[in-house]
Amino acid sequence: MLEGSATSLPYHYDPVFGSLTRRAHPVPEWILLYQNGSSTTKIAGQYHVGASTVARHLRRRIPLRDRVSASIIASTKYPKIPFSGDQREGAFLAGLIEEFHVRRAGRLVELGTTTTHPAMTHLFHDVFSAYGNPTSSPSYEARNGYYRYFLSVYLHESFGGVLTKSINMPGWIPRSKDDPVFESYLSGLIAAEGCVRLYDSHGRADSVLHITLNKPHLLGELSHLIGGRLYEVQRAYCLVIYGKASVNLLRRLNLRHDEKVRKSRLMIAHTGERWAVVEPYWNEMVCSIKLGVKGPTAPARLDYIAKYGAPHPDEDVGNERS
Repeated sequence: MLEGSATSLPYHYDPVFGSLTRRAHPVPEWILLYQNGSSTTKIAGQYHVGASTVARHLRRRIPLRDRVSASIIASTKYPKIPFSGDQREGAFLAGLIEEFHVRRAGRLVELGTTTTHPAMTHLFHDVFSAYGNPTSSPSYEARNGYYRYFLSVYLHESFGGVLTKSINMPGWIPRSKDDPVFESYLSGLIAAEGCVRLYDSHGRADSVLHITLNKPHLLGELSHLIGGRLYEVQRAYCLVIYGKASVNLLRRLNLRHDEKVRKSRLMIAHTGERWAVVEPYWNEMVCSIKLGVKGPTAPARLDYIAKYGAPHPDEDVGNERS
Protein backbone atom coordinates (compact mmCIF):
# COMPACT_ATOMS: atom_id res chain seq x y z
CA MET A 1 0.00 0.00 0.00
CA LEU A 2 1.28 3.46 -0.87
CA GLU A 3 2.04 5.79 1.98
CA GLY A 4 1.05 9.45 2.12
CA SER A 5 -1.53 11.45 0.25
CA ALA A 6 -2.70 10.12 -3.13
CA THR A 7 -2.68 13.53 -4.71
CA SER A 8 -0.92 16.87 -4.49
CA LEU A 9 -2.65 20.21 -4.80
CA PRO A 10 -0.72 22.84 -6.78
CA TYR A 11 -2.15 26.23 -7.60
CA HIS A 12 -3.26 26.86 -11.18
CA TYR A 13 -4.98 29.74 -12.92
CA ASP A 14 -8.71 29.24 -13.58
CA PRO A 15 -9.67 31.28 -16.70
CA VAL A 16 -13.38 31.02 -15.87
CA PHE A 17 -13.14 32.57 -12.40
CA GLY A 18 -10.02 34.63 -13.07
CA SER A 19 -8.30 33.46 -9.92
CA LEU A 20 -5.87 30.90 -8.57
CA THR A 21 -7.50 27.63 -7.54
CA ARG A 22 -6.17 24.23 -6.54
CA ARG A 23 -6.30 21.05 -8.61
CA ALA A 24 -5.09 17.58 -7.66
CA HIS A 25 -2.23 16.06 -9.58
CA PRO A 26 -3.27 12.50 -10.58
CA VAL A 27 -0.33 10.92 -8.75
CA PRO A 28 -1.87 7.39 -8.67
CA GLU A 29 -2.01 7.51 -12.48
CA TRP A 30 1.63 8.63 -12.57
CA ILE A 31 2.64 5.75 -10.33
CA LEU A 32 0.92 3.17 -12.54
CA LEU A 33 2.48 4.64 -15.70
CA TYR A 34 5.93 4.73 -14.11
CA GLN A 35 5.68 1.18 -12.80
CA ASN A 36 4.63 0.06 -16.30
CA GLY A 37 7.86 1.49 -17.76
CA SER A 38 7.04 5.13 -18.60
CA SER A 39 9.73 7.68 -17.79
CA THR A 40 9.15 10.80 -15.69
CA THR A 41 9.77 12.86 -18.85
CA LYS A 42 7.11 10.98 -20.79
CA ILE A 43 4.58 11.30 -17.95
CA ALA A 44 5.34 15.01 -17.67
CA GLY A 45 4.68 15.51 -21.39
CA GLN A 46 1.42 13.61 -21.13
CA TYR A 47 0.11 15.73 -18.24
CA HIS A 48 1.65 19.10 -19.19
CA VAL A 49 3.73 19.46 -16.04
CA GLY A 50 7.46 19.58 -15.41
CA ALA A 51 9.47 16.37 -15.23
CA SER A 52 10.84 17.53 -11.87
CA THR A 53 7.27 17.84 -10.56
CA VAL A 54 6.50 14.25 -11.55
CA ALA A 55 9.78 12.97 -10.10
CA ARG A 56 9.25 14.85 -6.82
CA HIS A 57 5.80 13.38 -6.21
CA LEU A 58 6.80 9.88 -7.27
CA ARG A 59 9.94 9.93 -5.11
CA ARG A 60 7.78 10.60 -2.01
CA ARG A 61 5.88 7.35 -2.60
CA ILE A 62 8.00 4.86 -4.57
CA PRO A 63 11.68 4.30 -5.39
CA LEU A 64 12.78 5.79 -8.71
CA ARG A 65 15.01 4.13 -11.28
CA ASP A 66 18.37 5.67 -12.06
CA ARG A 67 19.02 6.78 -15.67
CA VAL A 68 21.09 3.74 -16.59
CA SER A 69 18.47 1.33 -15.23
CA ALA A 70 15.70 3.20 -17.04
CA SER A 71 17.57 3.00 -20.34
CA ILE A 72 18.24 -0.71 -19.89
CA ILE A 73 14.57 -1.40 -19.08
CA ALA A 74 13.40 0.52 -22.14
CA SER A 75 15.91 -1.26 -24.34
CA THR A 76 15.55 -4.85 -23.17
CA LYS A 77 12.09 -5.40 -21.68
CA TYR A 78 10.63 -6.03 -25.15
CA PRO A 79 12.41 -7.07 -28.36
CA LYS A 80 13.20 -4.23 -30.76
CA ILE A 81 13.05 -5.48 -34.34
CA PRO A 82 15.32 -3.69 -36.84
CA PHE A 83 13.68 -1.82 -39.69
CA SER A 84 12.98 -4.15 -42.61
CA GLY A 85 14.39 -1.80 -45.23
CA ASP A 86 11.16 -1.82 -47.24
CA GLN A 87 11.03 1.59 -48.92
CA ARG A 88 7.24 1.81 -49.17
CA GLU A 89 6.80 0.91 -45.50
CA GLY A 90 9.53 3.38 -44.55
CA ALA A 91 7.91 6.10 -46.67
CA PHE A 92 4.55 5.58 -44.96
CA LEU A 93 6.23 5.87 -41.55
CA ALA A 94 8.13 8.99 -42.67
CA GLY A 95 4.80 10.66 -43.42
CA LEU A 96 3.02 9.31 -40.34
CA ILE A 97 5.59 10.64 -37.85
CA GLU A 98 4.52 14.22 -38.56
CA GLU A 99 1.90 13.41 -35.92
CA PHE A 100 4.55 12.30 -33.40
CA HIS A 101 7.32 13.65 -31.24
CA VAL A 102 10.50 11.84 -32.25
CA ARG A 103 13.62 11.70 -30.10
CA ARG A 104 16.67 9.58 -29.42
CA ALA A 105 16.47 7.61 -26.18
CA GLY A 106 19.95 6.18 -25.72
CA ARG A 107 20.46 3.84 -28.63
CA LEU A 108 16.72 3.67 -29.36
CA VAL A 109 14.25 5.89 -31.22
CA GLU A 110 11.23 6.96 -29.17
CA LEU A 111 7.91 8.04 -30.70
CA GLY A 112 5.13 9.63 -28.68
CA THR A 113 1.91 11.56 -29.23
CA THR A 114 -1.60 11.98 -27.86
CA THR A 115 -4.85 11.33 -29.73
CA THR A 116 -8.57 11.31 -29.09
CA HIS A 117 -9.21 9.18 -32.18
CA PRO A 118 -9.51 5.39 -31.77
CA ALA A 119 -8.60 5.03 -35.47
CA MET A 120 -5.16 6.56 -34.86
CA THR A 121 -4.67 4.31 -31.83
CA HIS A 122 -5.51 1.24 -33.92
CA LEU A 123 -3.23 2.37 -36.75
CA PHE A 124 -0.40 3.01 -34.29
CA HIS A 125 -0.62 -0.52 -32.87
CA ASP A 126 -1.10 -2.08 -36.29
CA VAL A 127 2.01 -0.39 -37.70
CA PHE A 128 4.43 -0.66 -34.79
CA SER A 129 3.53 -4.02 -33.21
CA ALA A 130 5.80 -5.68 -35.76
CA TYR A 131 8.80 -3.68 -34.48
CA GLY A 132 8.36 -3.16 -30.74
CA ASN A 133 5.83 -2.83 -27.94
CA PRO A 134 3.52 0.10 -28.71
CA THR A 135 1.52 1.28 -25.70
CA SER A 136 -1.64 3.38 -25.46
CA SER A 137 -2.54 4.74 -22.04
CA PRO A 138 -5.88 6.50 -21.45
CA SER A 139 -5.76 9.86 -19.71
CA TYR A 140 -7.93 12.93 -19.15
CA GLU A 141 -7.09 16.37 -20.50
CA ALA A 142 -8.59 18.53 -17.75
CA ARG A 143 -7.92 21.90 -19.41
CA ASN A 144 -10.27 21.15 -22.33
CA GLY A 145 -12.31 18.39 -20.77
CA TYR A 146 -11.79 15.27 -22.88
CA TYR A 147 -10.29 11.80 -22.66
CA ARG A 148 -7.44 10.77 -24.90
CA TYR A 149 -4.72 8.17 -25.40
CA PHE A 150 -1.02 8.72 -24.90
CA LEU A 151 0.77 6.65 -27.55
CA SER A 152 4.40 5.60 -27.13
CA VAL A 153 6.85 3.12 -28.61
CA TYR A 154 10.60 2.52 -28.49
CA LEU A 155 12.14 1.35 -31.77
CA HIS A 156 15.44 -0.13 -32.91
CA GLU A 157 18.16 2.37 -33.77
CA SER A 158 17.94 1.34 -37.45
CA PHE A 159 14.74 3.43 -37.66
CA GLY A 160 16.78 6.59 -37.10
CA GLY A 161 17.41 7.13 -40.80
CA VAL A 162 13.74 6.76 -41.70
CA LEU A 163 12.10 8.57 -38.79
CA THR A 164 13.87 11.90 -39.13
CA LYS A 165 11.80 15.10 -39.33
CA SER A 166 12.83 18.28 -41.12
CA ILE A 167 11.28 21.35 -42.73
CA ASN A 168 11.26 19.61 -46.12
CA MET A 169 10.20 16.26 -47.50
CA PRO A 170 12.78 13.56 -46.76
CA GLY A 171 15.47 13.63 -49.41
CA TRP A 172 15.11 9.93 -50.23
CA ILE A 173 11.39 10.24 -51.13
CA PRO A 174 11.02 10.36 -54.97
CA ARG A 175 9.68 13.65 -56.33
CA SER A 176 7.20 11.93 -58.64
CA LYS A 177 3.48 11.76 -57.92
CA ASP A 178 3.19 8.39 -59.71
CA ASP A 179 5.99 6.71 -57.79
CA PRO A 180 4.64 4.10 -55.31
CA VAL A 181 7.15 5.20 -52.66
CA PHE A 182 5.92 8.79 -52.92
CA GLU A 183 2.32 7.57 -52.74
CA SER A 184 3.15 5.68 -49.54
CA TYR A 185 4.72 8.80 -48.03
CA LEU A 186 1.67 10.86 -48.95
CA SER A 187 -0.63 8.18 -47.49
CA GLY A 188 1.20 8.34 -44.16
CA LEU A 189 1.16 12.13 -44.15
CA ILE A 190 -2.60 12.28 -44.80
CA ALA A 191 -3.21 9.58 -42.18
CA ALA A 192 -1.37 11.84 -39.71
CA GLU A 193 -2.30 15.38 -40.69
CA GLY A 194 -4.93 15.14 -43.44
CA CYS A 195 -8.65 15.84 -43.47
CA VAL A 196 -11.08 14.58 -46.10
CA ARG A 197 -14.69 15.70 -46.36
CA LEU A 198 -17.73 16.21 -48.55
CA TYR A 199 -19.64 19.49 -48.71
CA ASP A 200 -22.58 21.10 -50.51
CA SER A 201 -21.51 22.88 -53.71
CA HIS A 202 -24.56 24.38 -55.43
CA GLY A 203 -26.70 21.38 -54.55
CA ARG A 204 -24.07 18.76 -55.48
CA ALA A 205 -21.70 16.81 -53.25
CA ASP A 206 -18.15 18.00 -53.77
CA SER A 207 -14.94 16.84 -52.11
CA VAL A 208 -11.94 18.49 -50.53
CA LEU A 209 -8.65 17.27 -49.08
CA HIS A 210 -6.68 19.33 -46.51
CA ILE A 211 -3.16 18.70 -45.24
CA THR A 212 -2.42 21.04 -42.33
CA LEU A 213 1.13 21.35 -41.02
CA ASN A 214 3.42 24.11 -39.81
CA LYS A 215 5.91 23.33 -42.58
CA PRO A 216 5.37 25.62 -45.57
CA HIS A 217 8.43 24.33 -47.44
CA LEU A 218 7.26 20.73 -47.22
CA LEU A 219 3.69 21.60 -48.26
CA GLY A 220 5.06 23.78 -51.07
CA GLU A 221 7.00 20.80 -52.43
CA LEU A 222 3.83 18.72 -52.30
CA SER A 223 1.78 21.37 -54.12
CA HIS A 224 4.24 21.29 -57.03
CA LEU A 225 3.74 17.52 -57.28
CA ILE A 226 0.03 16.99 -56.60
CA GLY A 227 -1.48 20.45 -57.12
CA GLY A 228 -3.65 22.36 -54.70
CA ARG A 229 -3.38 25.78 -53.09
CA LEU A 230 -1.36 26.66 -50.02
CA TYR A 231 -2.93 28.90 -47.38
CA GLU A 232 -1.57 30.31 -44.15
CA VAL A 233 -3.87 29.52 -41.23
CA GLN A 234 -3.57 30.01 -37.49
CA ARG A 235 -0.14 28.71 -36.39
CA ALA A 236 0.18 26.50 -39.48
CA TYR A 237 -0.18 26.18 -43.24
CA CYS A 238 -2.82 24.26 -45.15
CA LEU A 239 -2.58 22.62 -48.57
CA VAL A 240 -6.09 22.34 -50.05
CA ILE A 241 -7.09 20.19 -53.03
CA TYR A 242 -10.67 20.39 -54.29
CA GLY A 243 -13.00 18.30 -56.41
CA LYS A 244 -11.98 15.61 -58.90
CA ALA A 245 -8.28 16.21 -58.20
CA SER A 246 -8.75 15.15 -54.58
CA VAL A 247 -10.88 12.14 -55.55
CA ASN A 248 -8.38 10.95 -58.16
CA LEU A 249 -5.56 11.31 -55.65
CA LEU A 250 -7.37 9.38 -52.91
CA ARG A 251 -8.13 6.53 -55.32
CA ARG A 252 -4.40 5.78 -55.51
CA LEU A 253 -3.59 6.00 -51.79
CA ASN A 254 -3.71 3.50 -48.92
CA LEU A 255 -4.38 5.68 -45.87
CA ARG A 256 -4.72 2.79 -43.35
CA HIS A 257 -6.52 5.19 -40.97
CA ASP A 258 -10.01 3.73 -40.59
CA GLU A 259 -11.90 7.04 -40.20
CA LYS A 260 -10.23 8.59 -43.24
CA VAL A 261 -10.60 5.39 -45.28
CA ARG A 262 -14.35 5.39 -44.62
CA LYS A 263 -14.65 9.06 -45.51
CA SER A 264 -12.57 8.60 -48.66
CA ARG A 265 -14.74 5.74 -49.86
CA LEU A 266 -17.86 7.86 -49.43
CA MET A 267 -16.21 10.75 -51.27
CA ILE A 268 -15.11 8.56 -54.17
CA ALA A 269 -18.54 6.94 -54.46
CA HIS A 270 -20.73 10.04 -54.18
CA THR A 271 -18.87 13.15 -55.37
CA GLY A 272 -21.04 14.89 -57.96
CA GLU A 273 -24.33 13.41 -56.76
CA ARG A 274 -27.21 15.46 -55.34
CA TRP A 275 -26.28 16.77 -51.89
CA ALA A 276 -29.79 16.11 -50.57
CA VAL A 277 -29.22 12.40 -51.21
CA VAL A 278 -25.62 12.23 -49.96
CA GLU A 279 -25.90 14.48 -46.87
CA PRO A 280 -27.68 11.95 -44.58
CA TYR A 281 -24.99 9.32 -45.19
CA TRP A 282 -22.21 11.83 -44.60
CA ASN A 283 -23.79 13.24 -41.42
CA GLU A 284 -24.38 9.75 -40.04
CA MET A 285 -20.72 8.87 -40.52
CA VAL A 286 -19.44 12.12 -39.00
CA CYS A 287 -21.72 11.74 -35.96
CA SER A 288 -20.57 8.17 -35.34
CA ILE A 289 -16.93 9.28 -35.49
CA LYS A 290 -17.56 12.15 -33.05
CA LEU A 291 -19.25 9.82 -30.56
CA GLY A 292 -16.24 7.53 -30.72
CA VAL A 293 -13.94 10.47 -29.97
CA LYS A 294 -15.69 12.42 -27.22
CA GLY A 295 -18.99 10.72 -26.38
CA PRO A 296 -19.81 8.95 -23.09
CA THR A 297 -18.96 5.62 -24.73
CA ALA A 298 -15.70 6.85 -26.28
CA PRO A 299 -13.06 4.09 -25.97
CA ALA A 300 -10.58 6.39 -24.20
CA ARG A 301 -13.14 7.16 -21.49
CA LEU A 302 -14.17 3.51 -21.06
CA ASP A 303 -10.54 2.38 -20.95
CA TYR A 304 -9.78 5.07 -18.35
CA ILE A 305 -12.65 3.84 -16.16
CA ALA A 306 -11.55 0.22 -16.59
CA LYS A 307 -8.00 1.13 -15.58
CA TYR A 308 -8.70 3.46 -12.64
CA GLY A 309 -12.12 2.27 -11.48
CA ALA A 310 -14.00 5.53 -12.06
CA PRO A 311 -14.18 8.55 -14.38
CA HIS A 312 -11.64 11.31 -13.81
CA PRO A 313 -12.72 13.55 -10.88
CA ASP A 314 -12.56 16.65 -13.10
CA GLU A 315 -15.05 15.21 -15.61
CA ASP A 316 -18.09 16.76 -13.88
CA VAL A 317 -16.34 20.13 -13.73
CA GLY A 318 -15.63 19.97 -17.46
CA ASN A 319 -19.26 19.07 -18.21
CA GLU A 320 -20.52 22.01 -16.14
CA ARG A 321 -18.27 24.47 -18.01
CA SER A 322 -19.25 23.13 -21.43
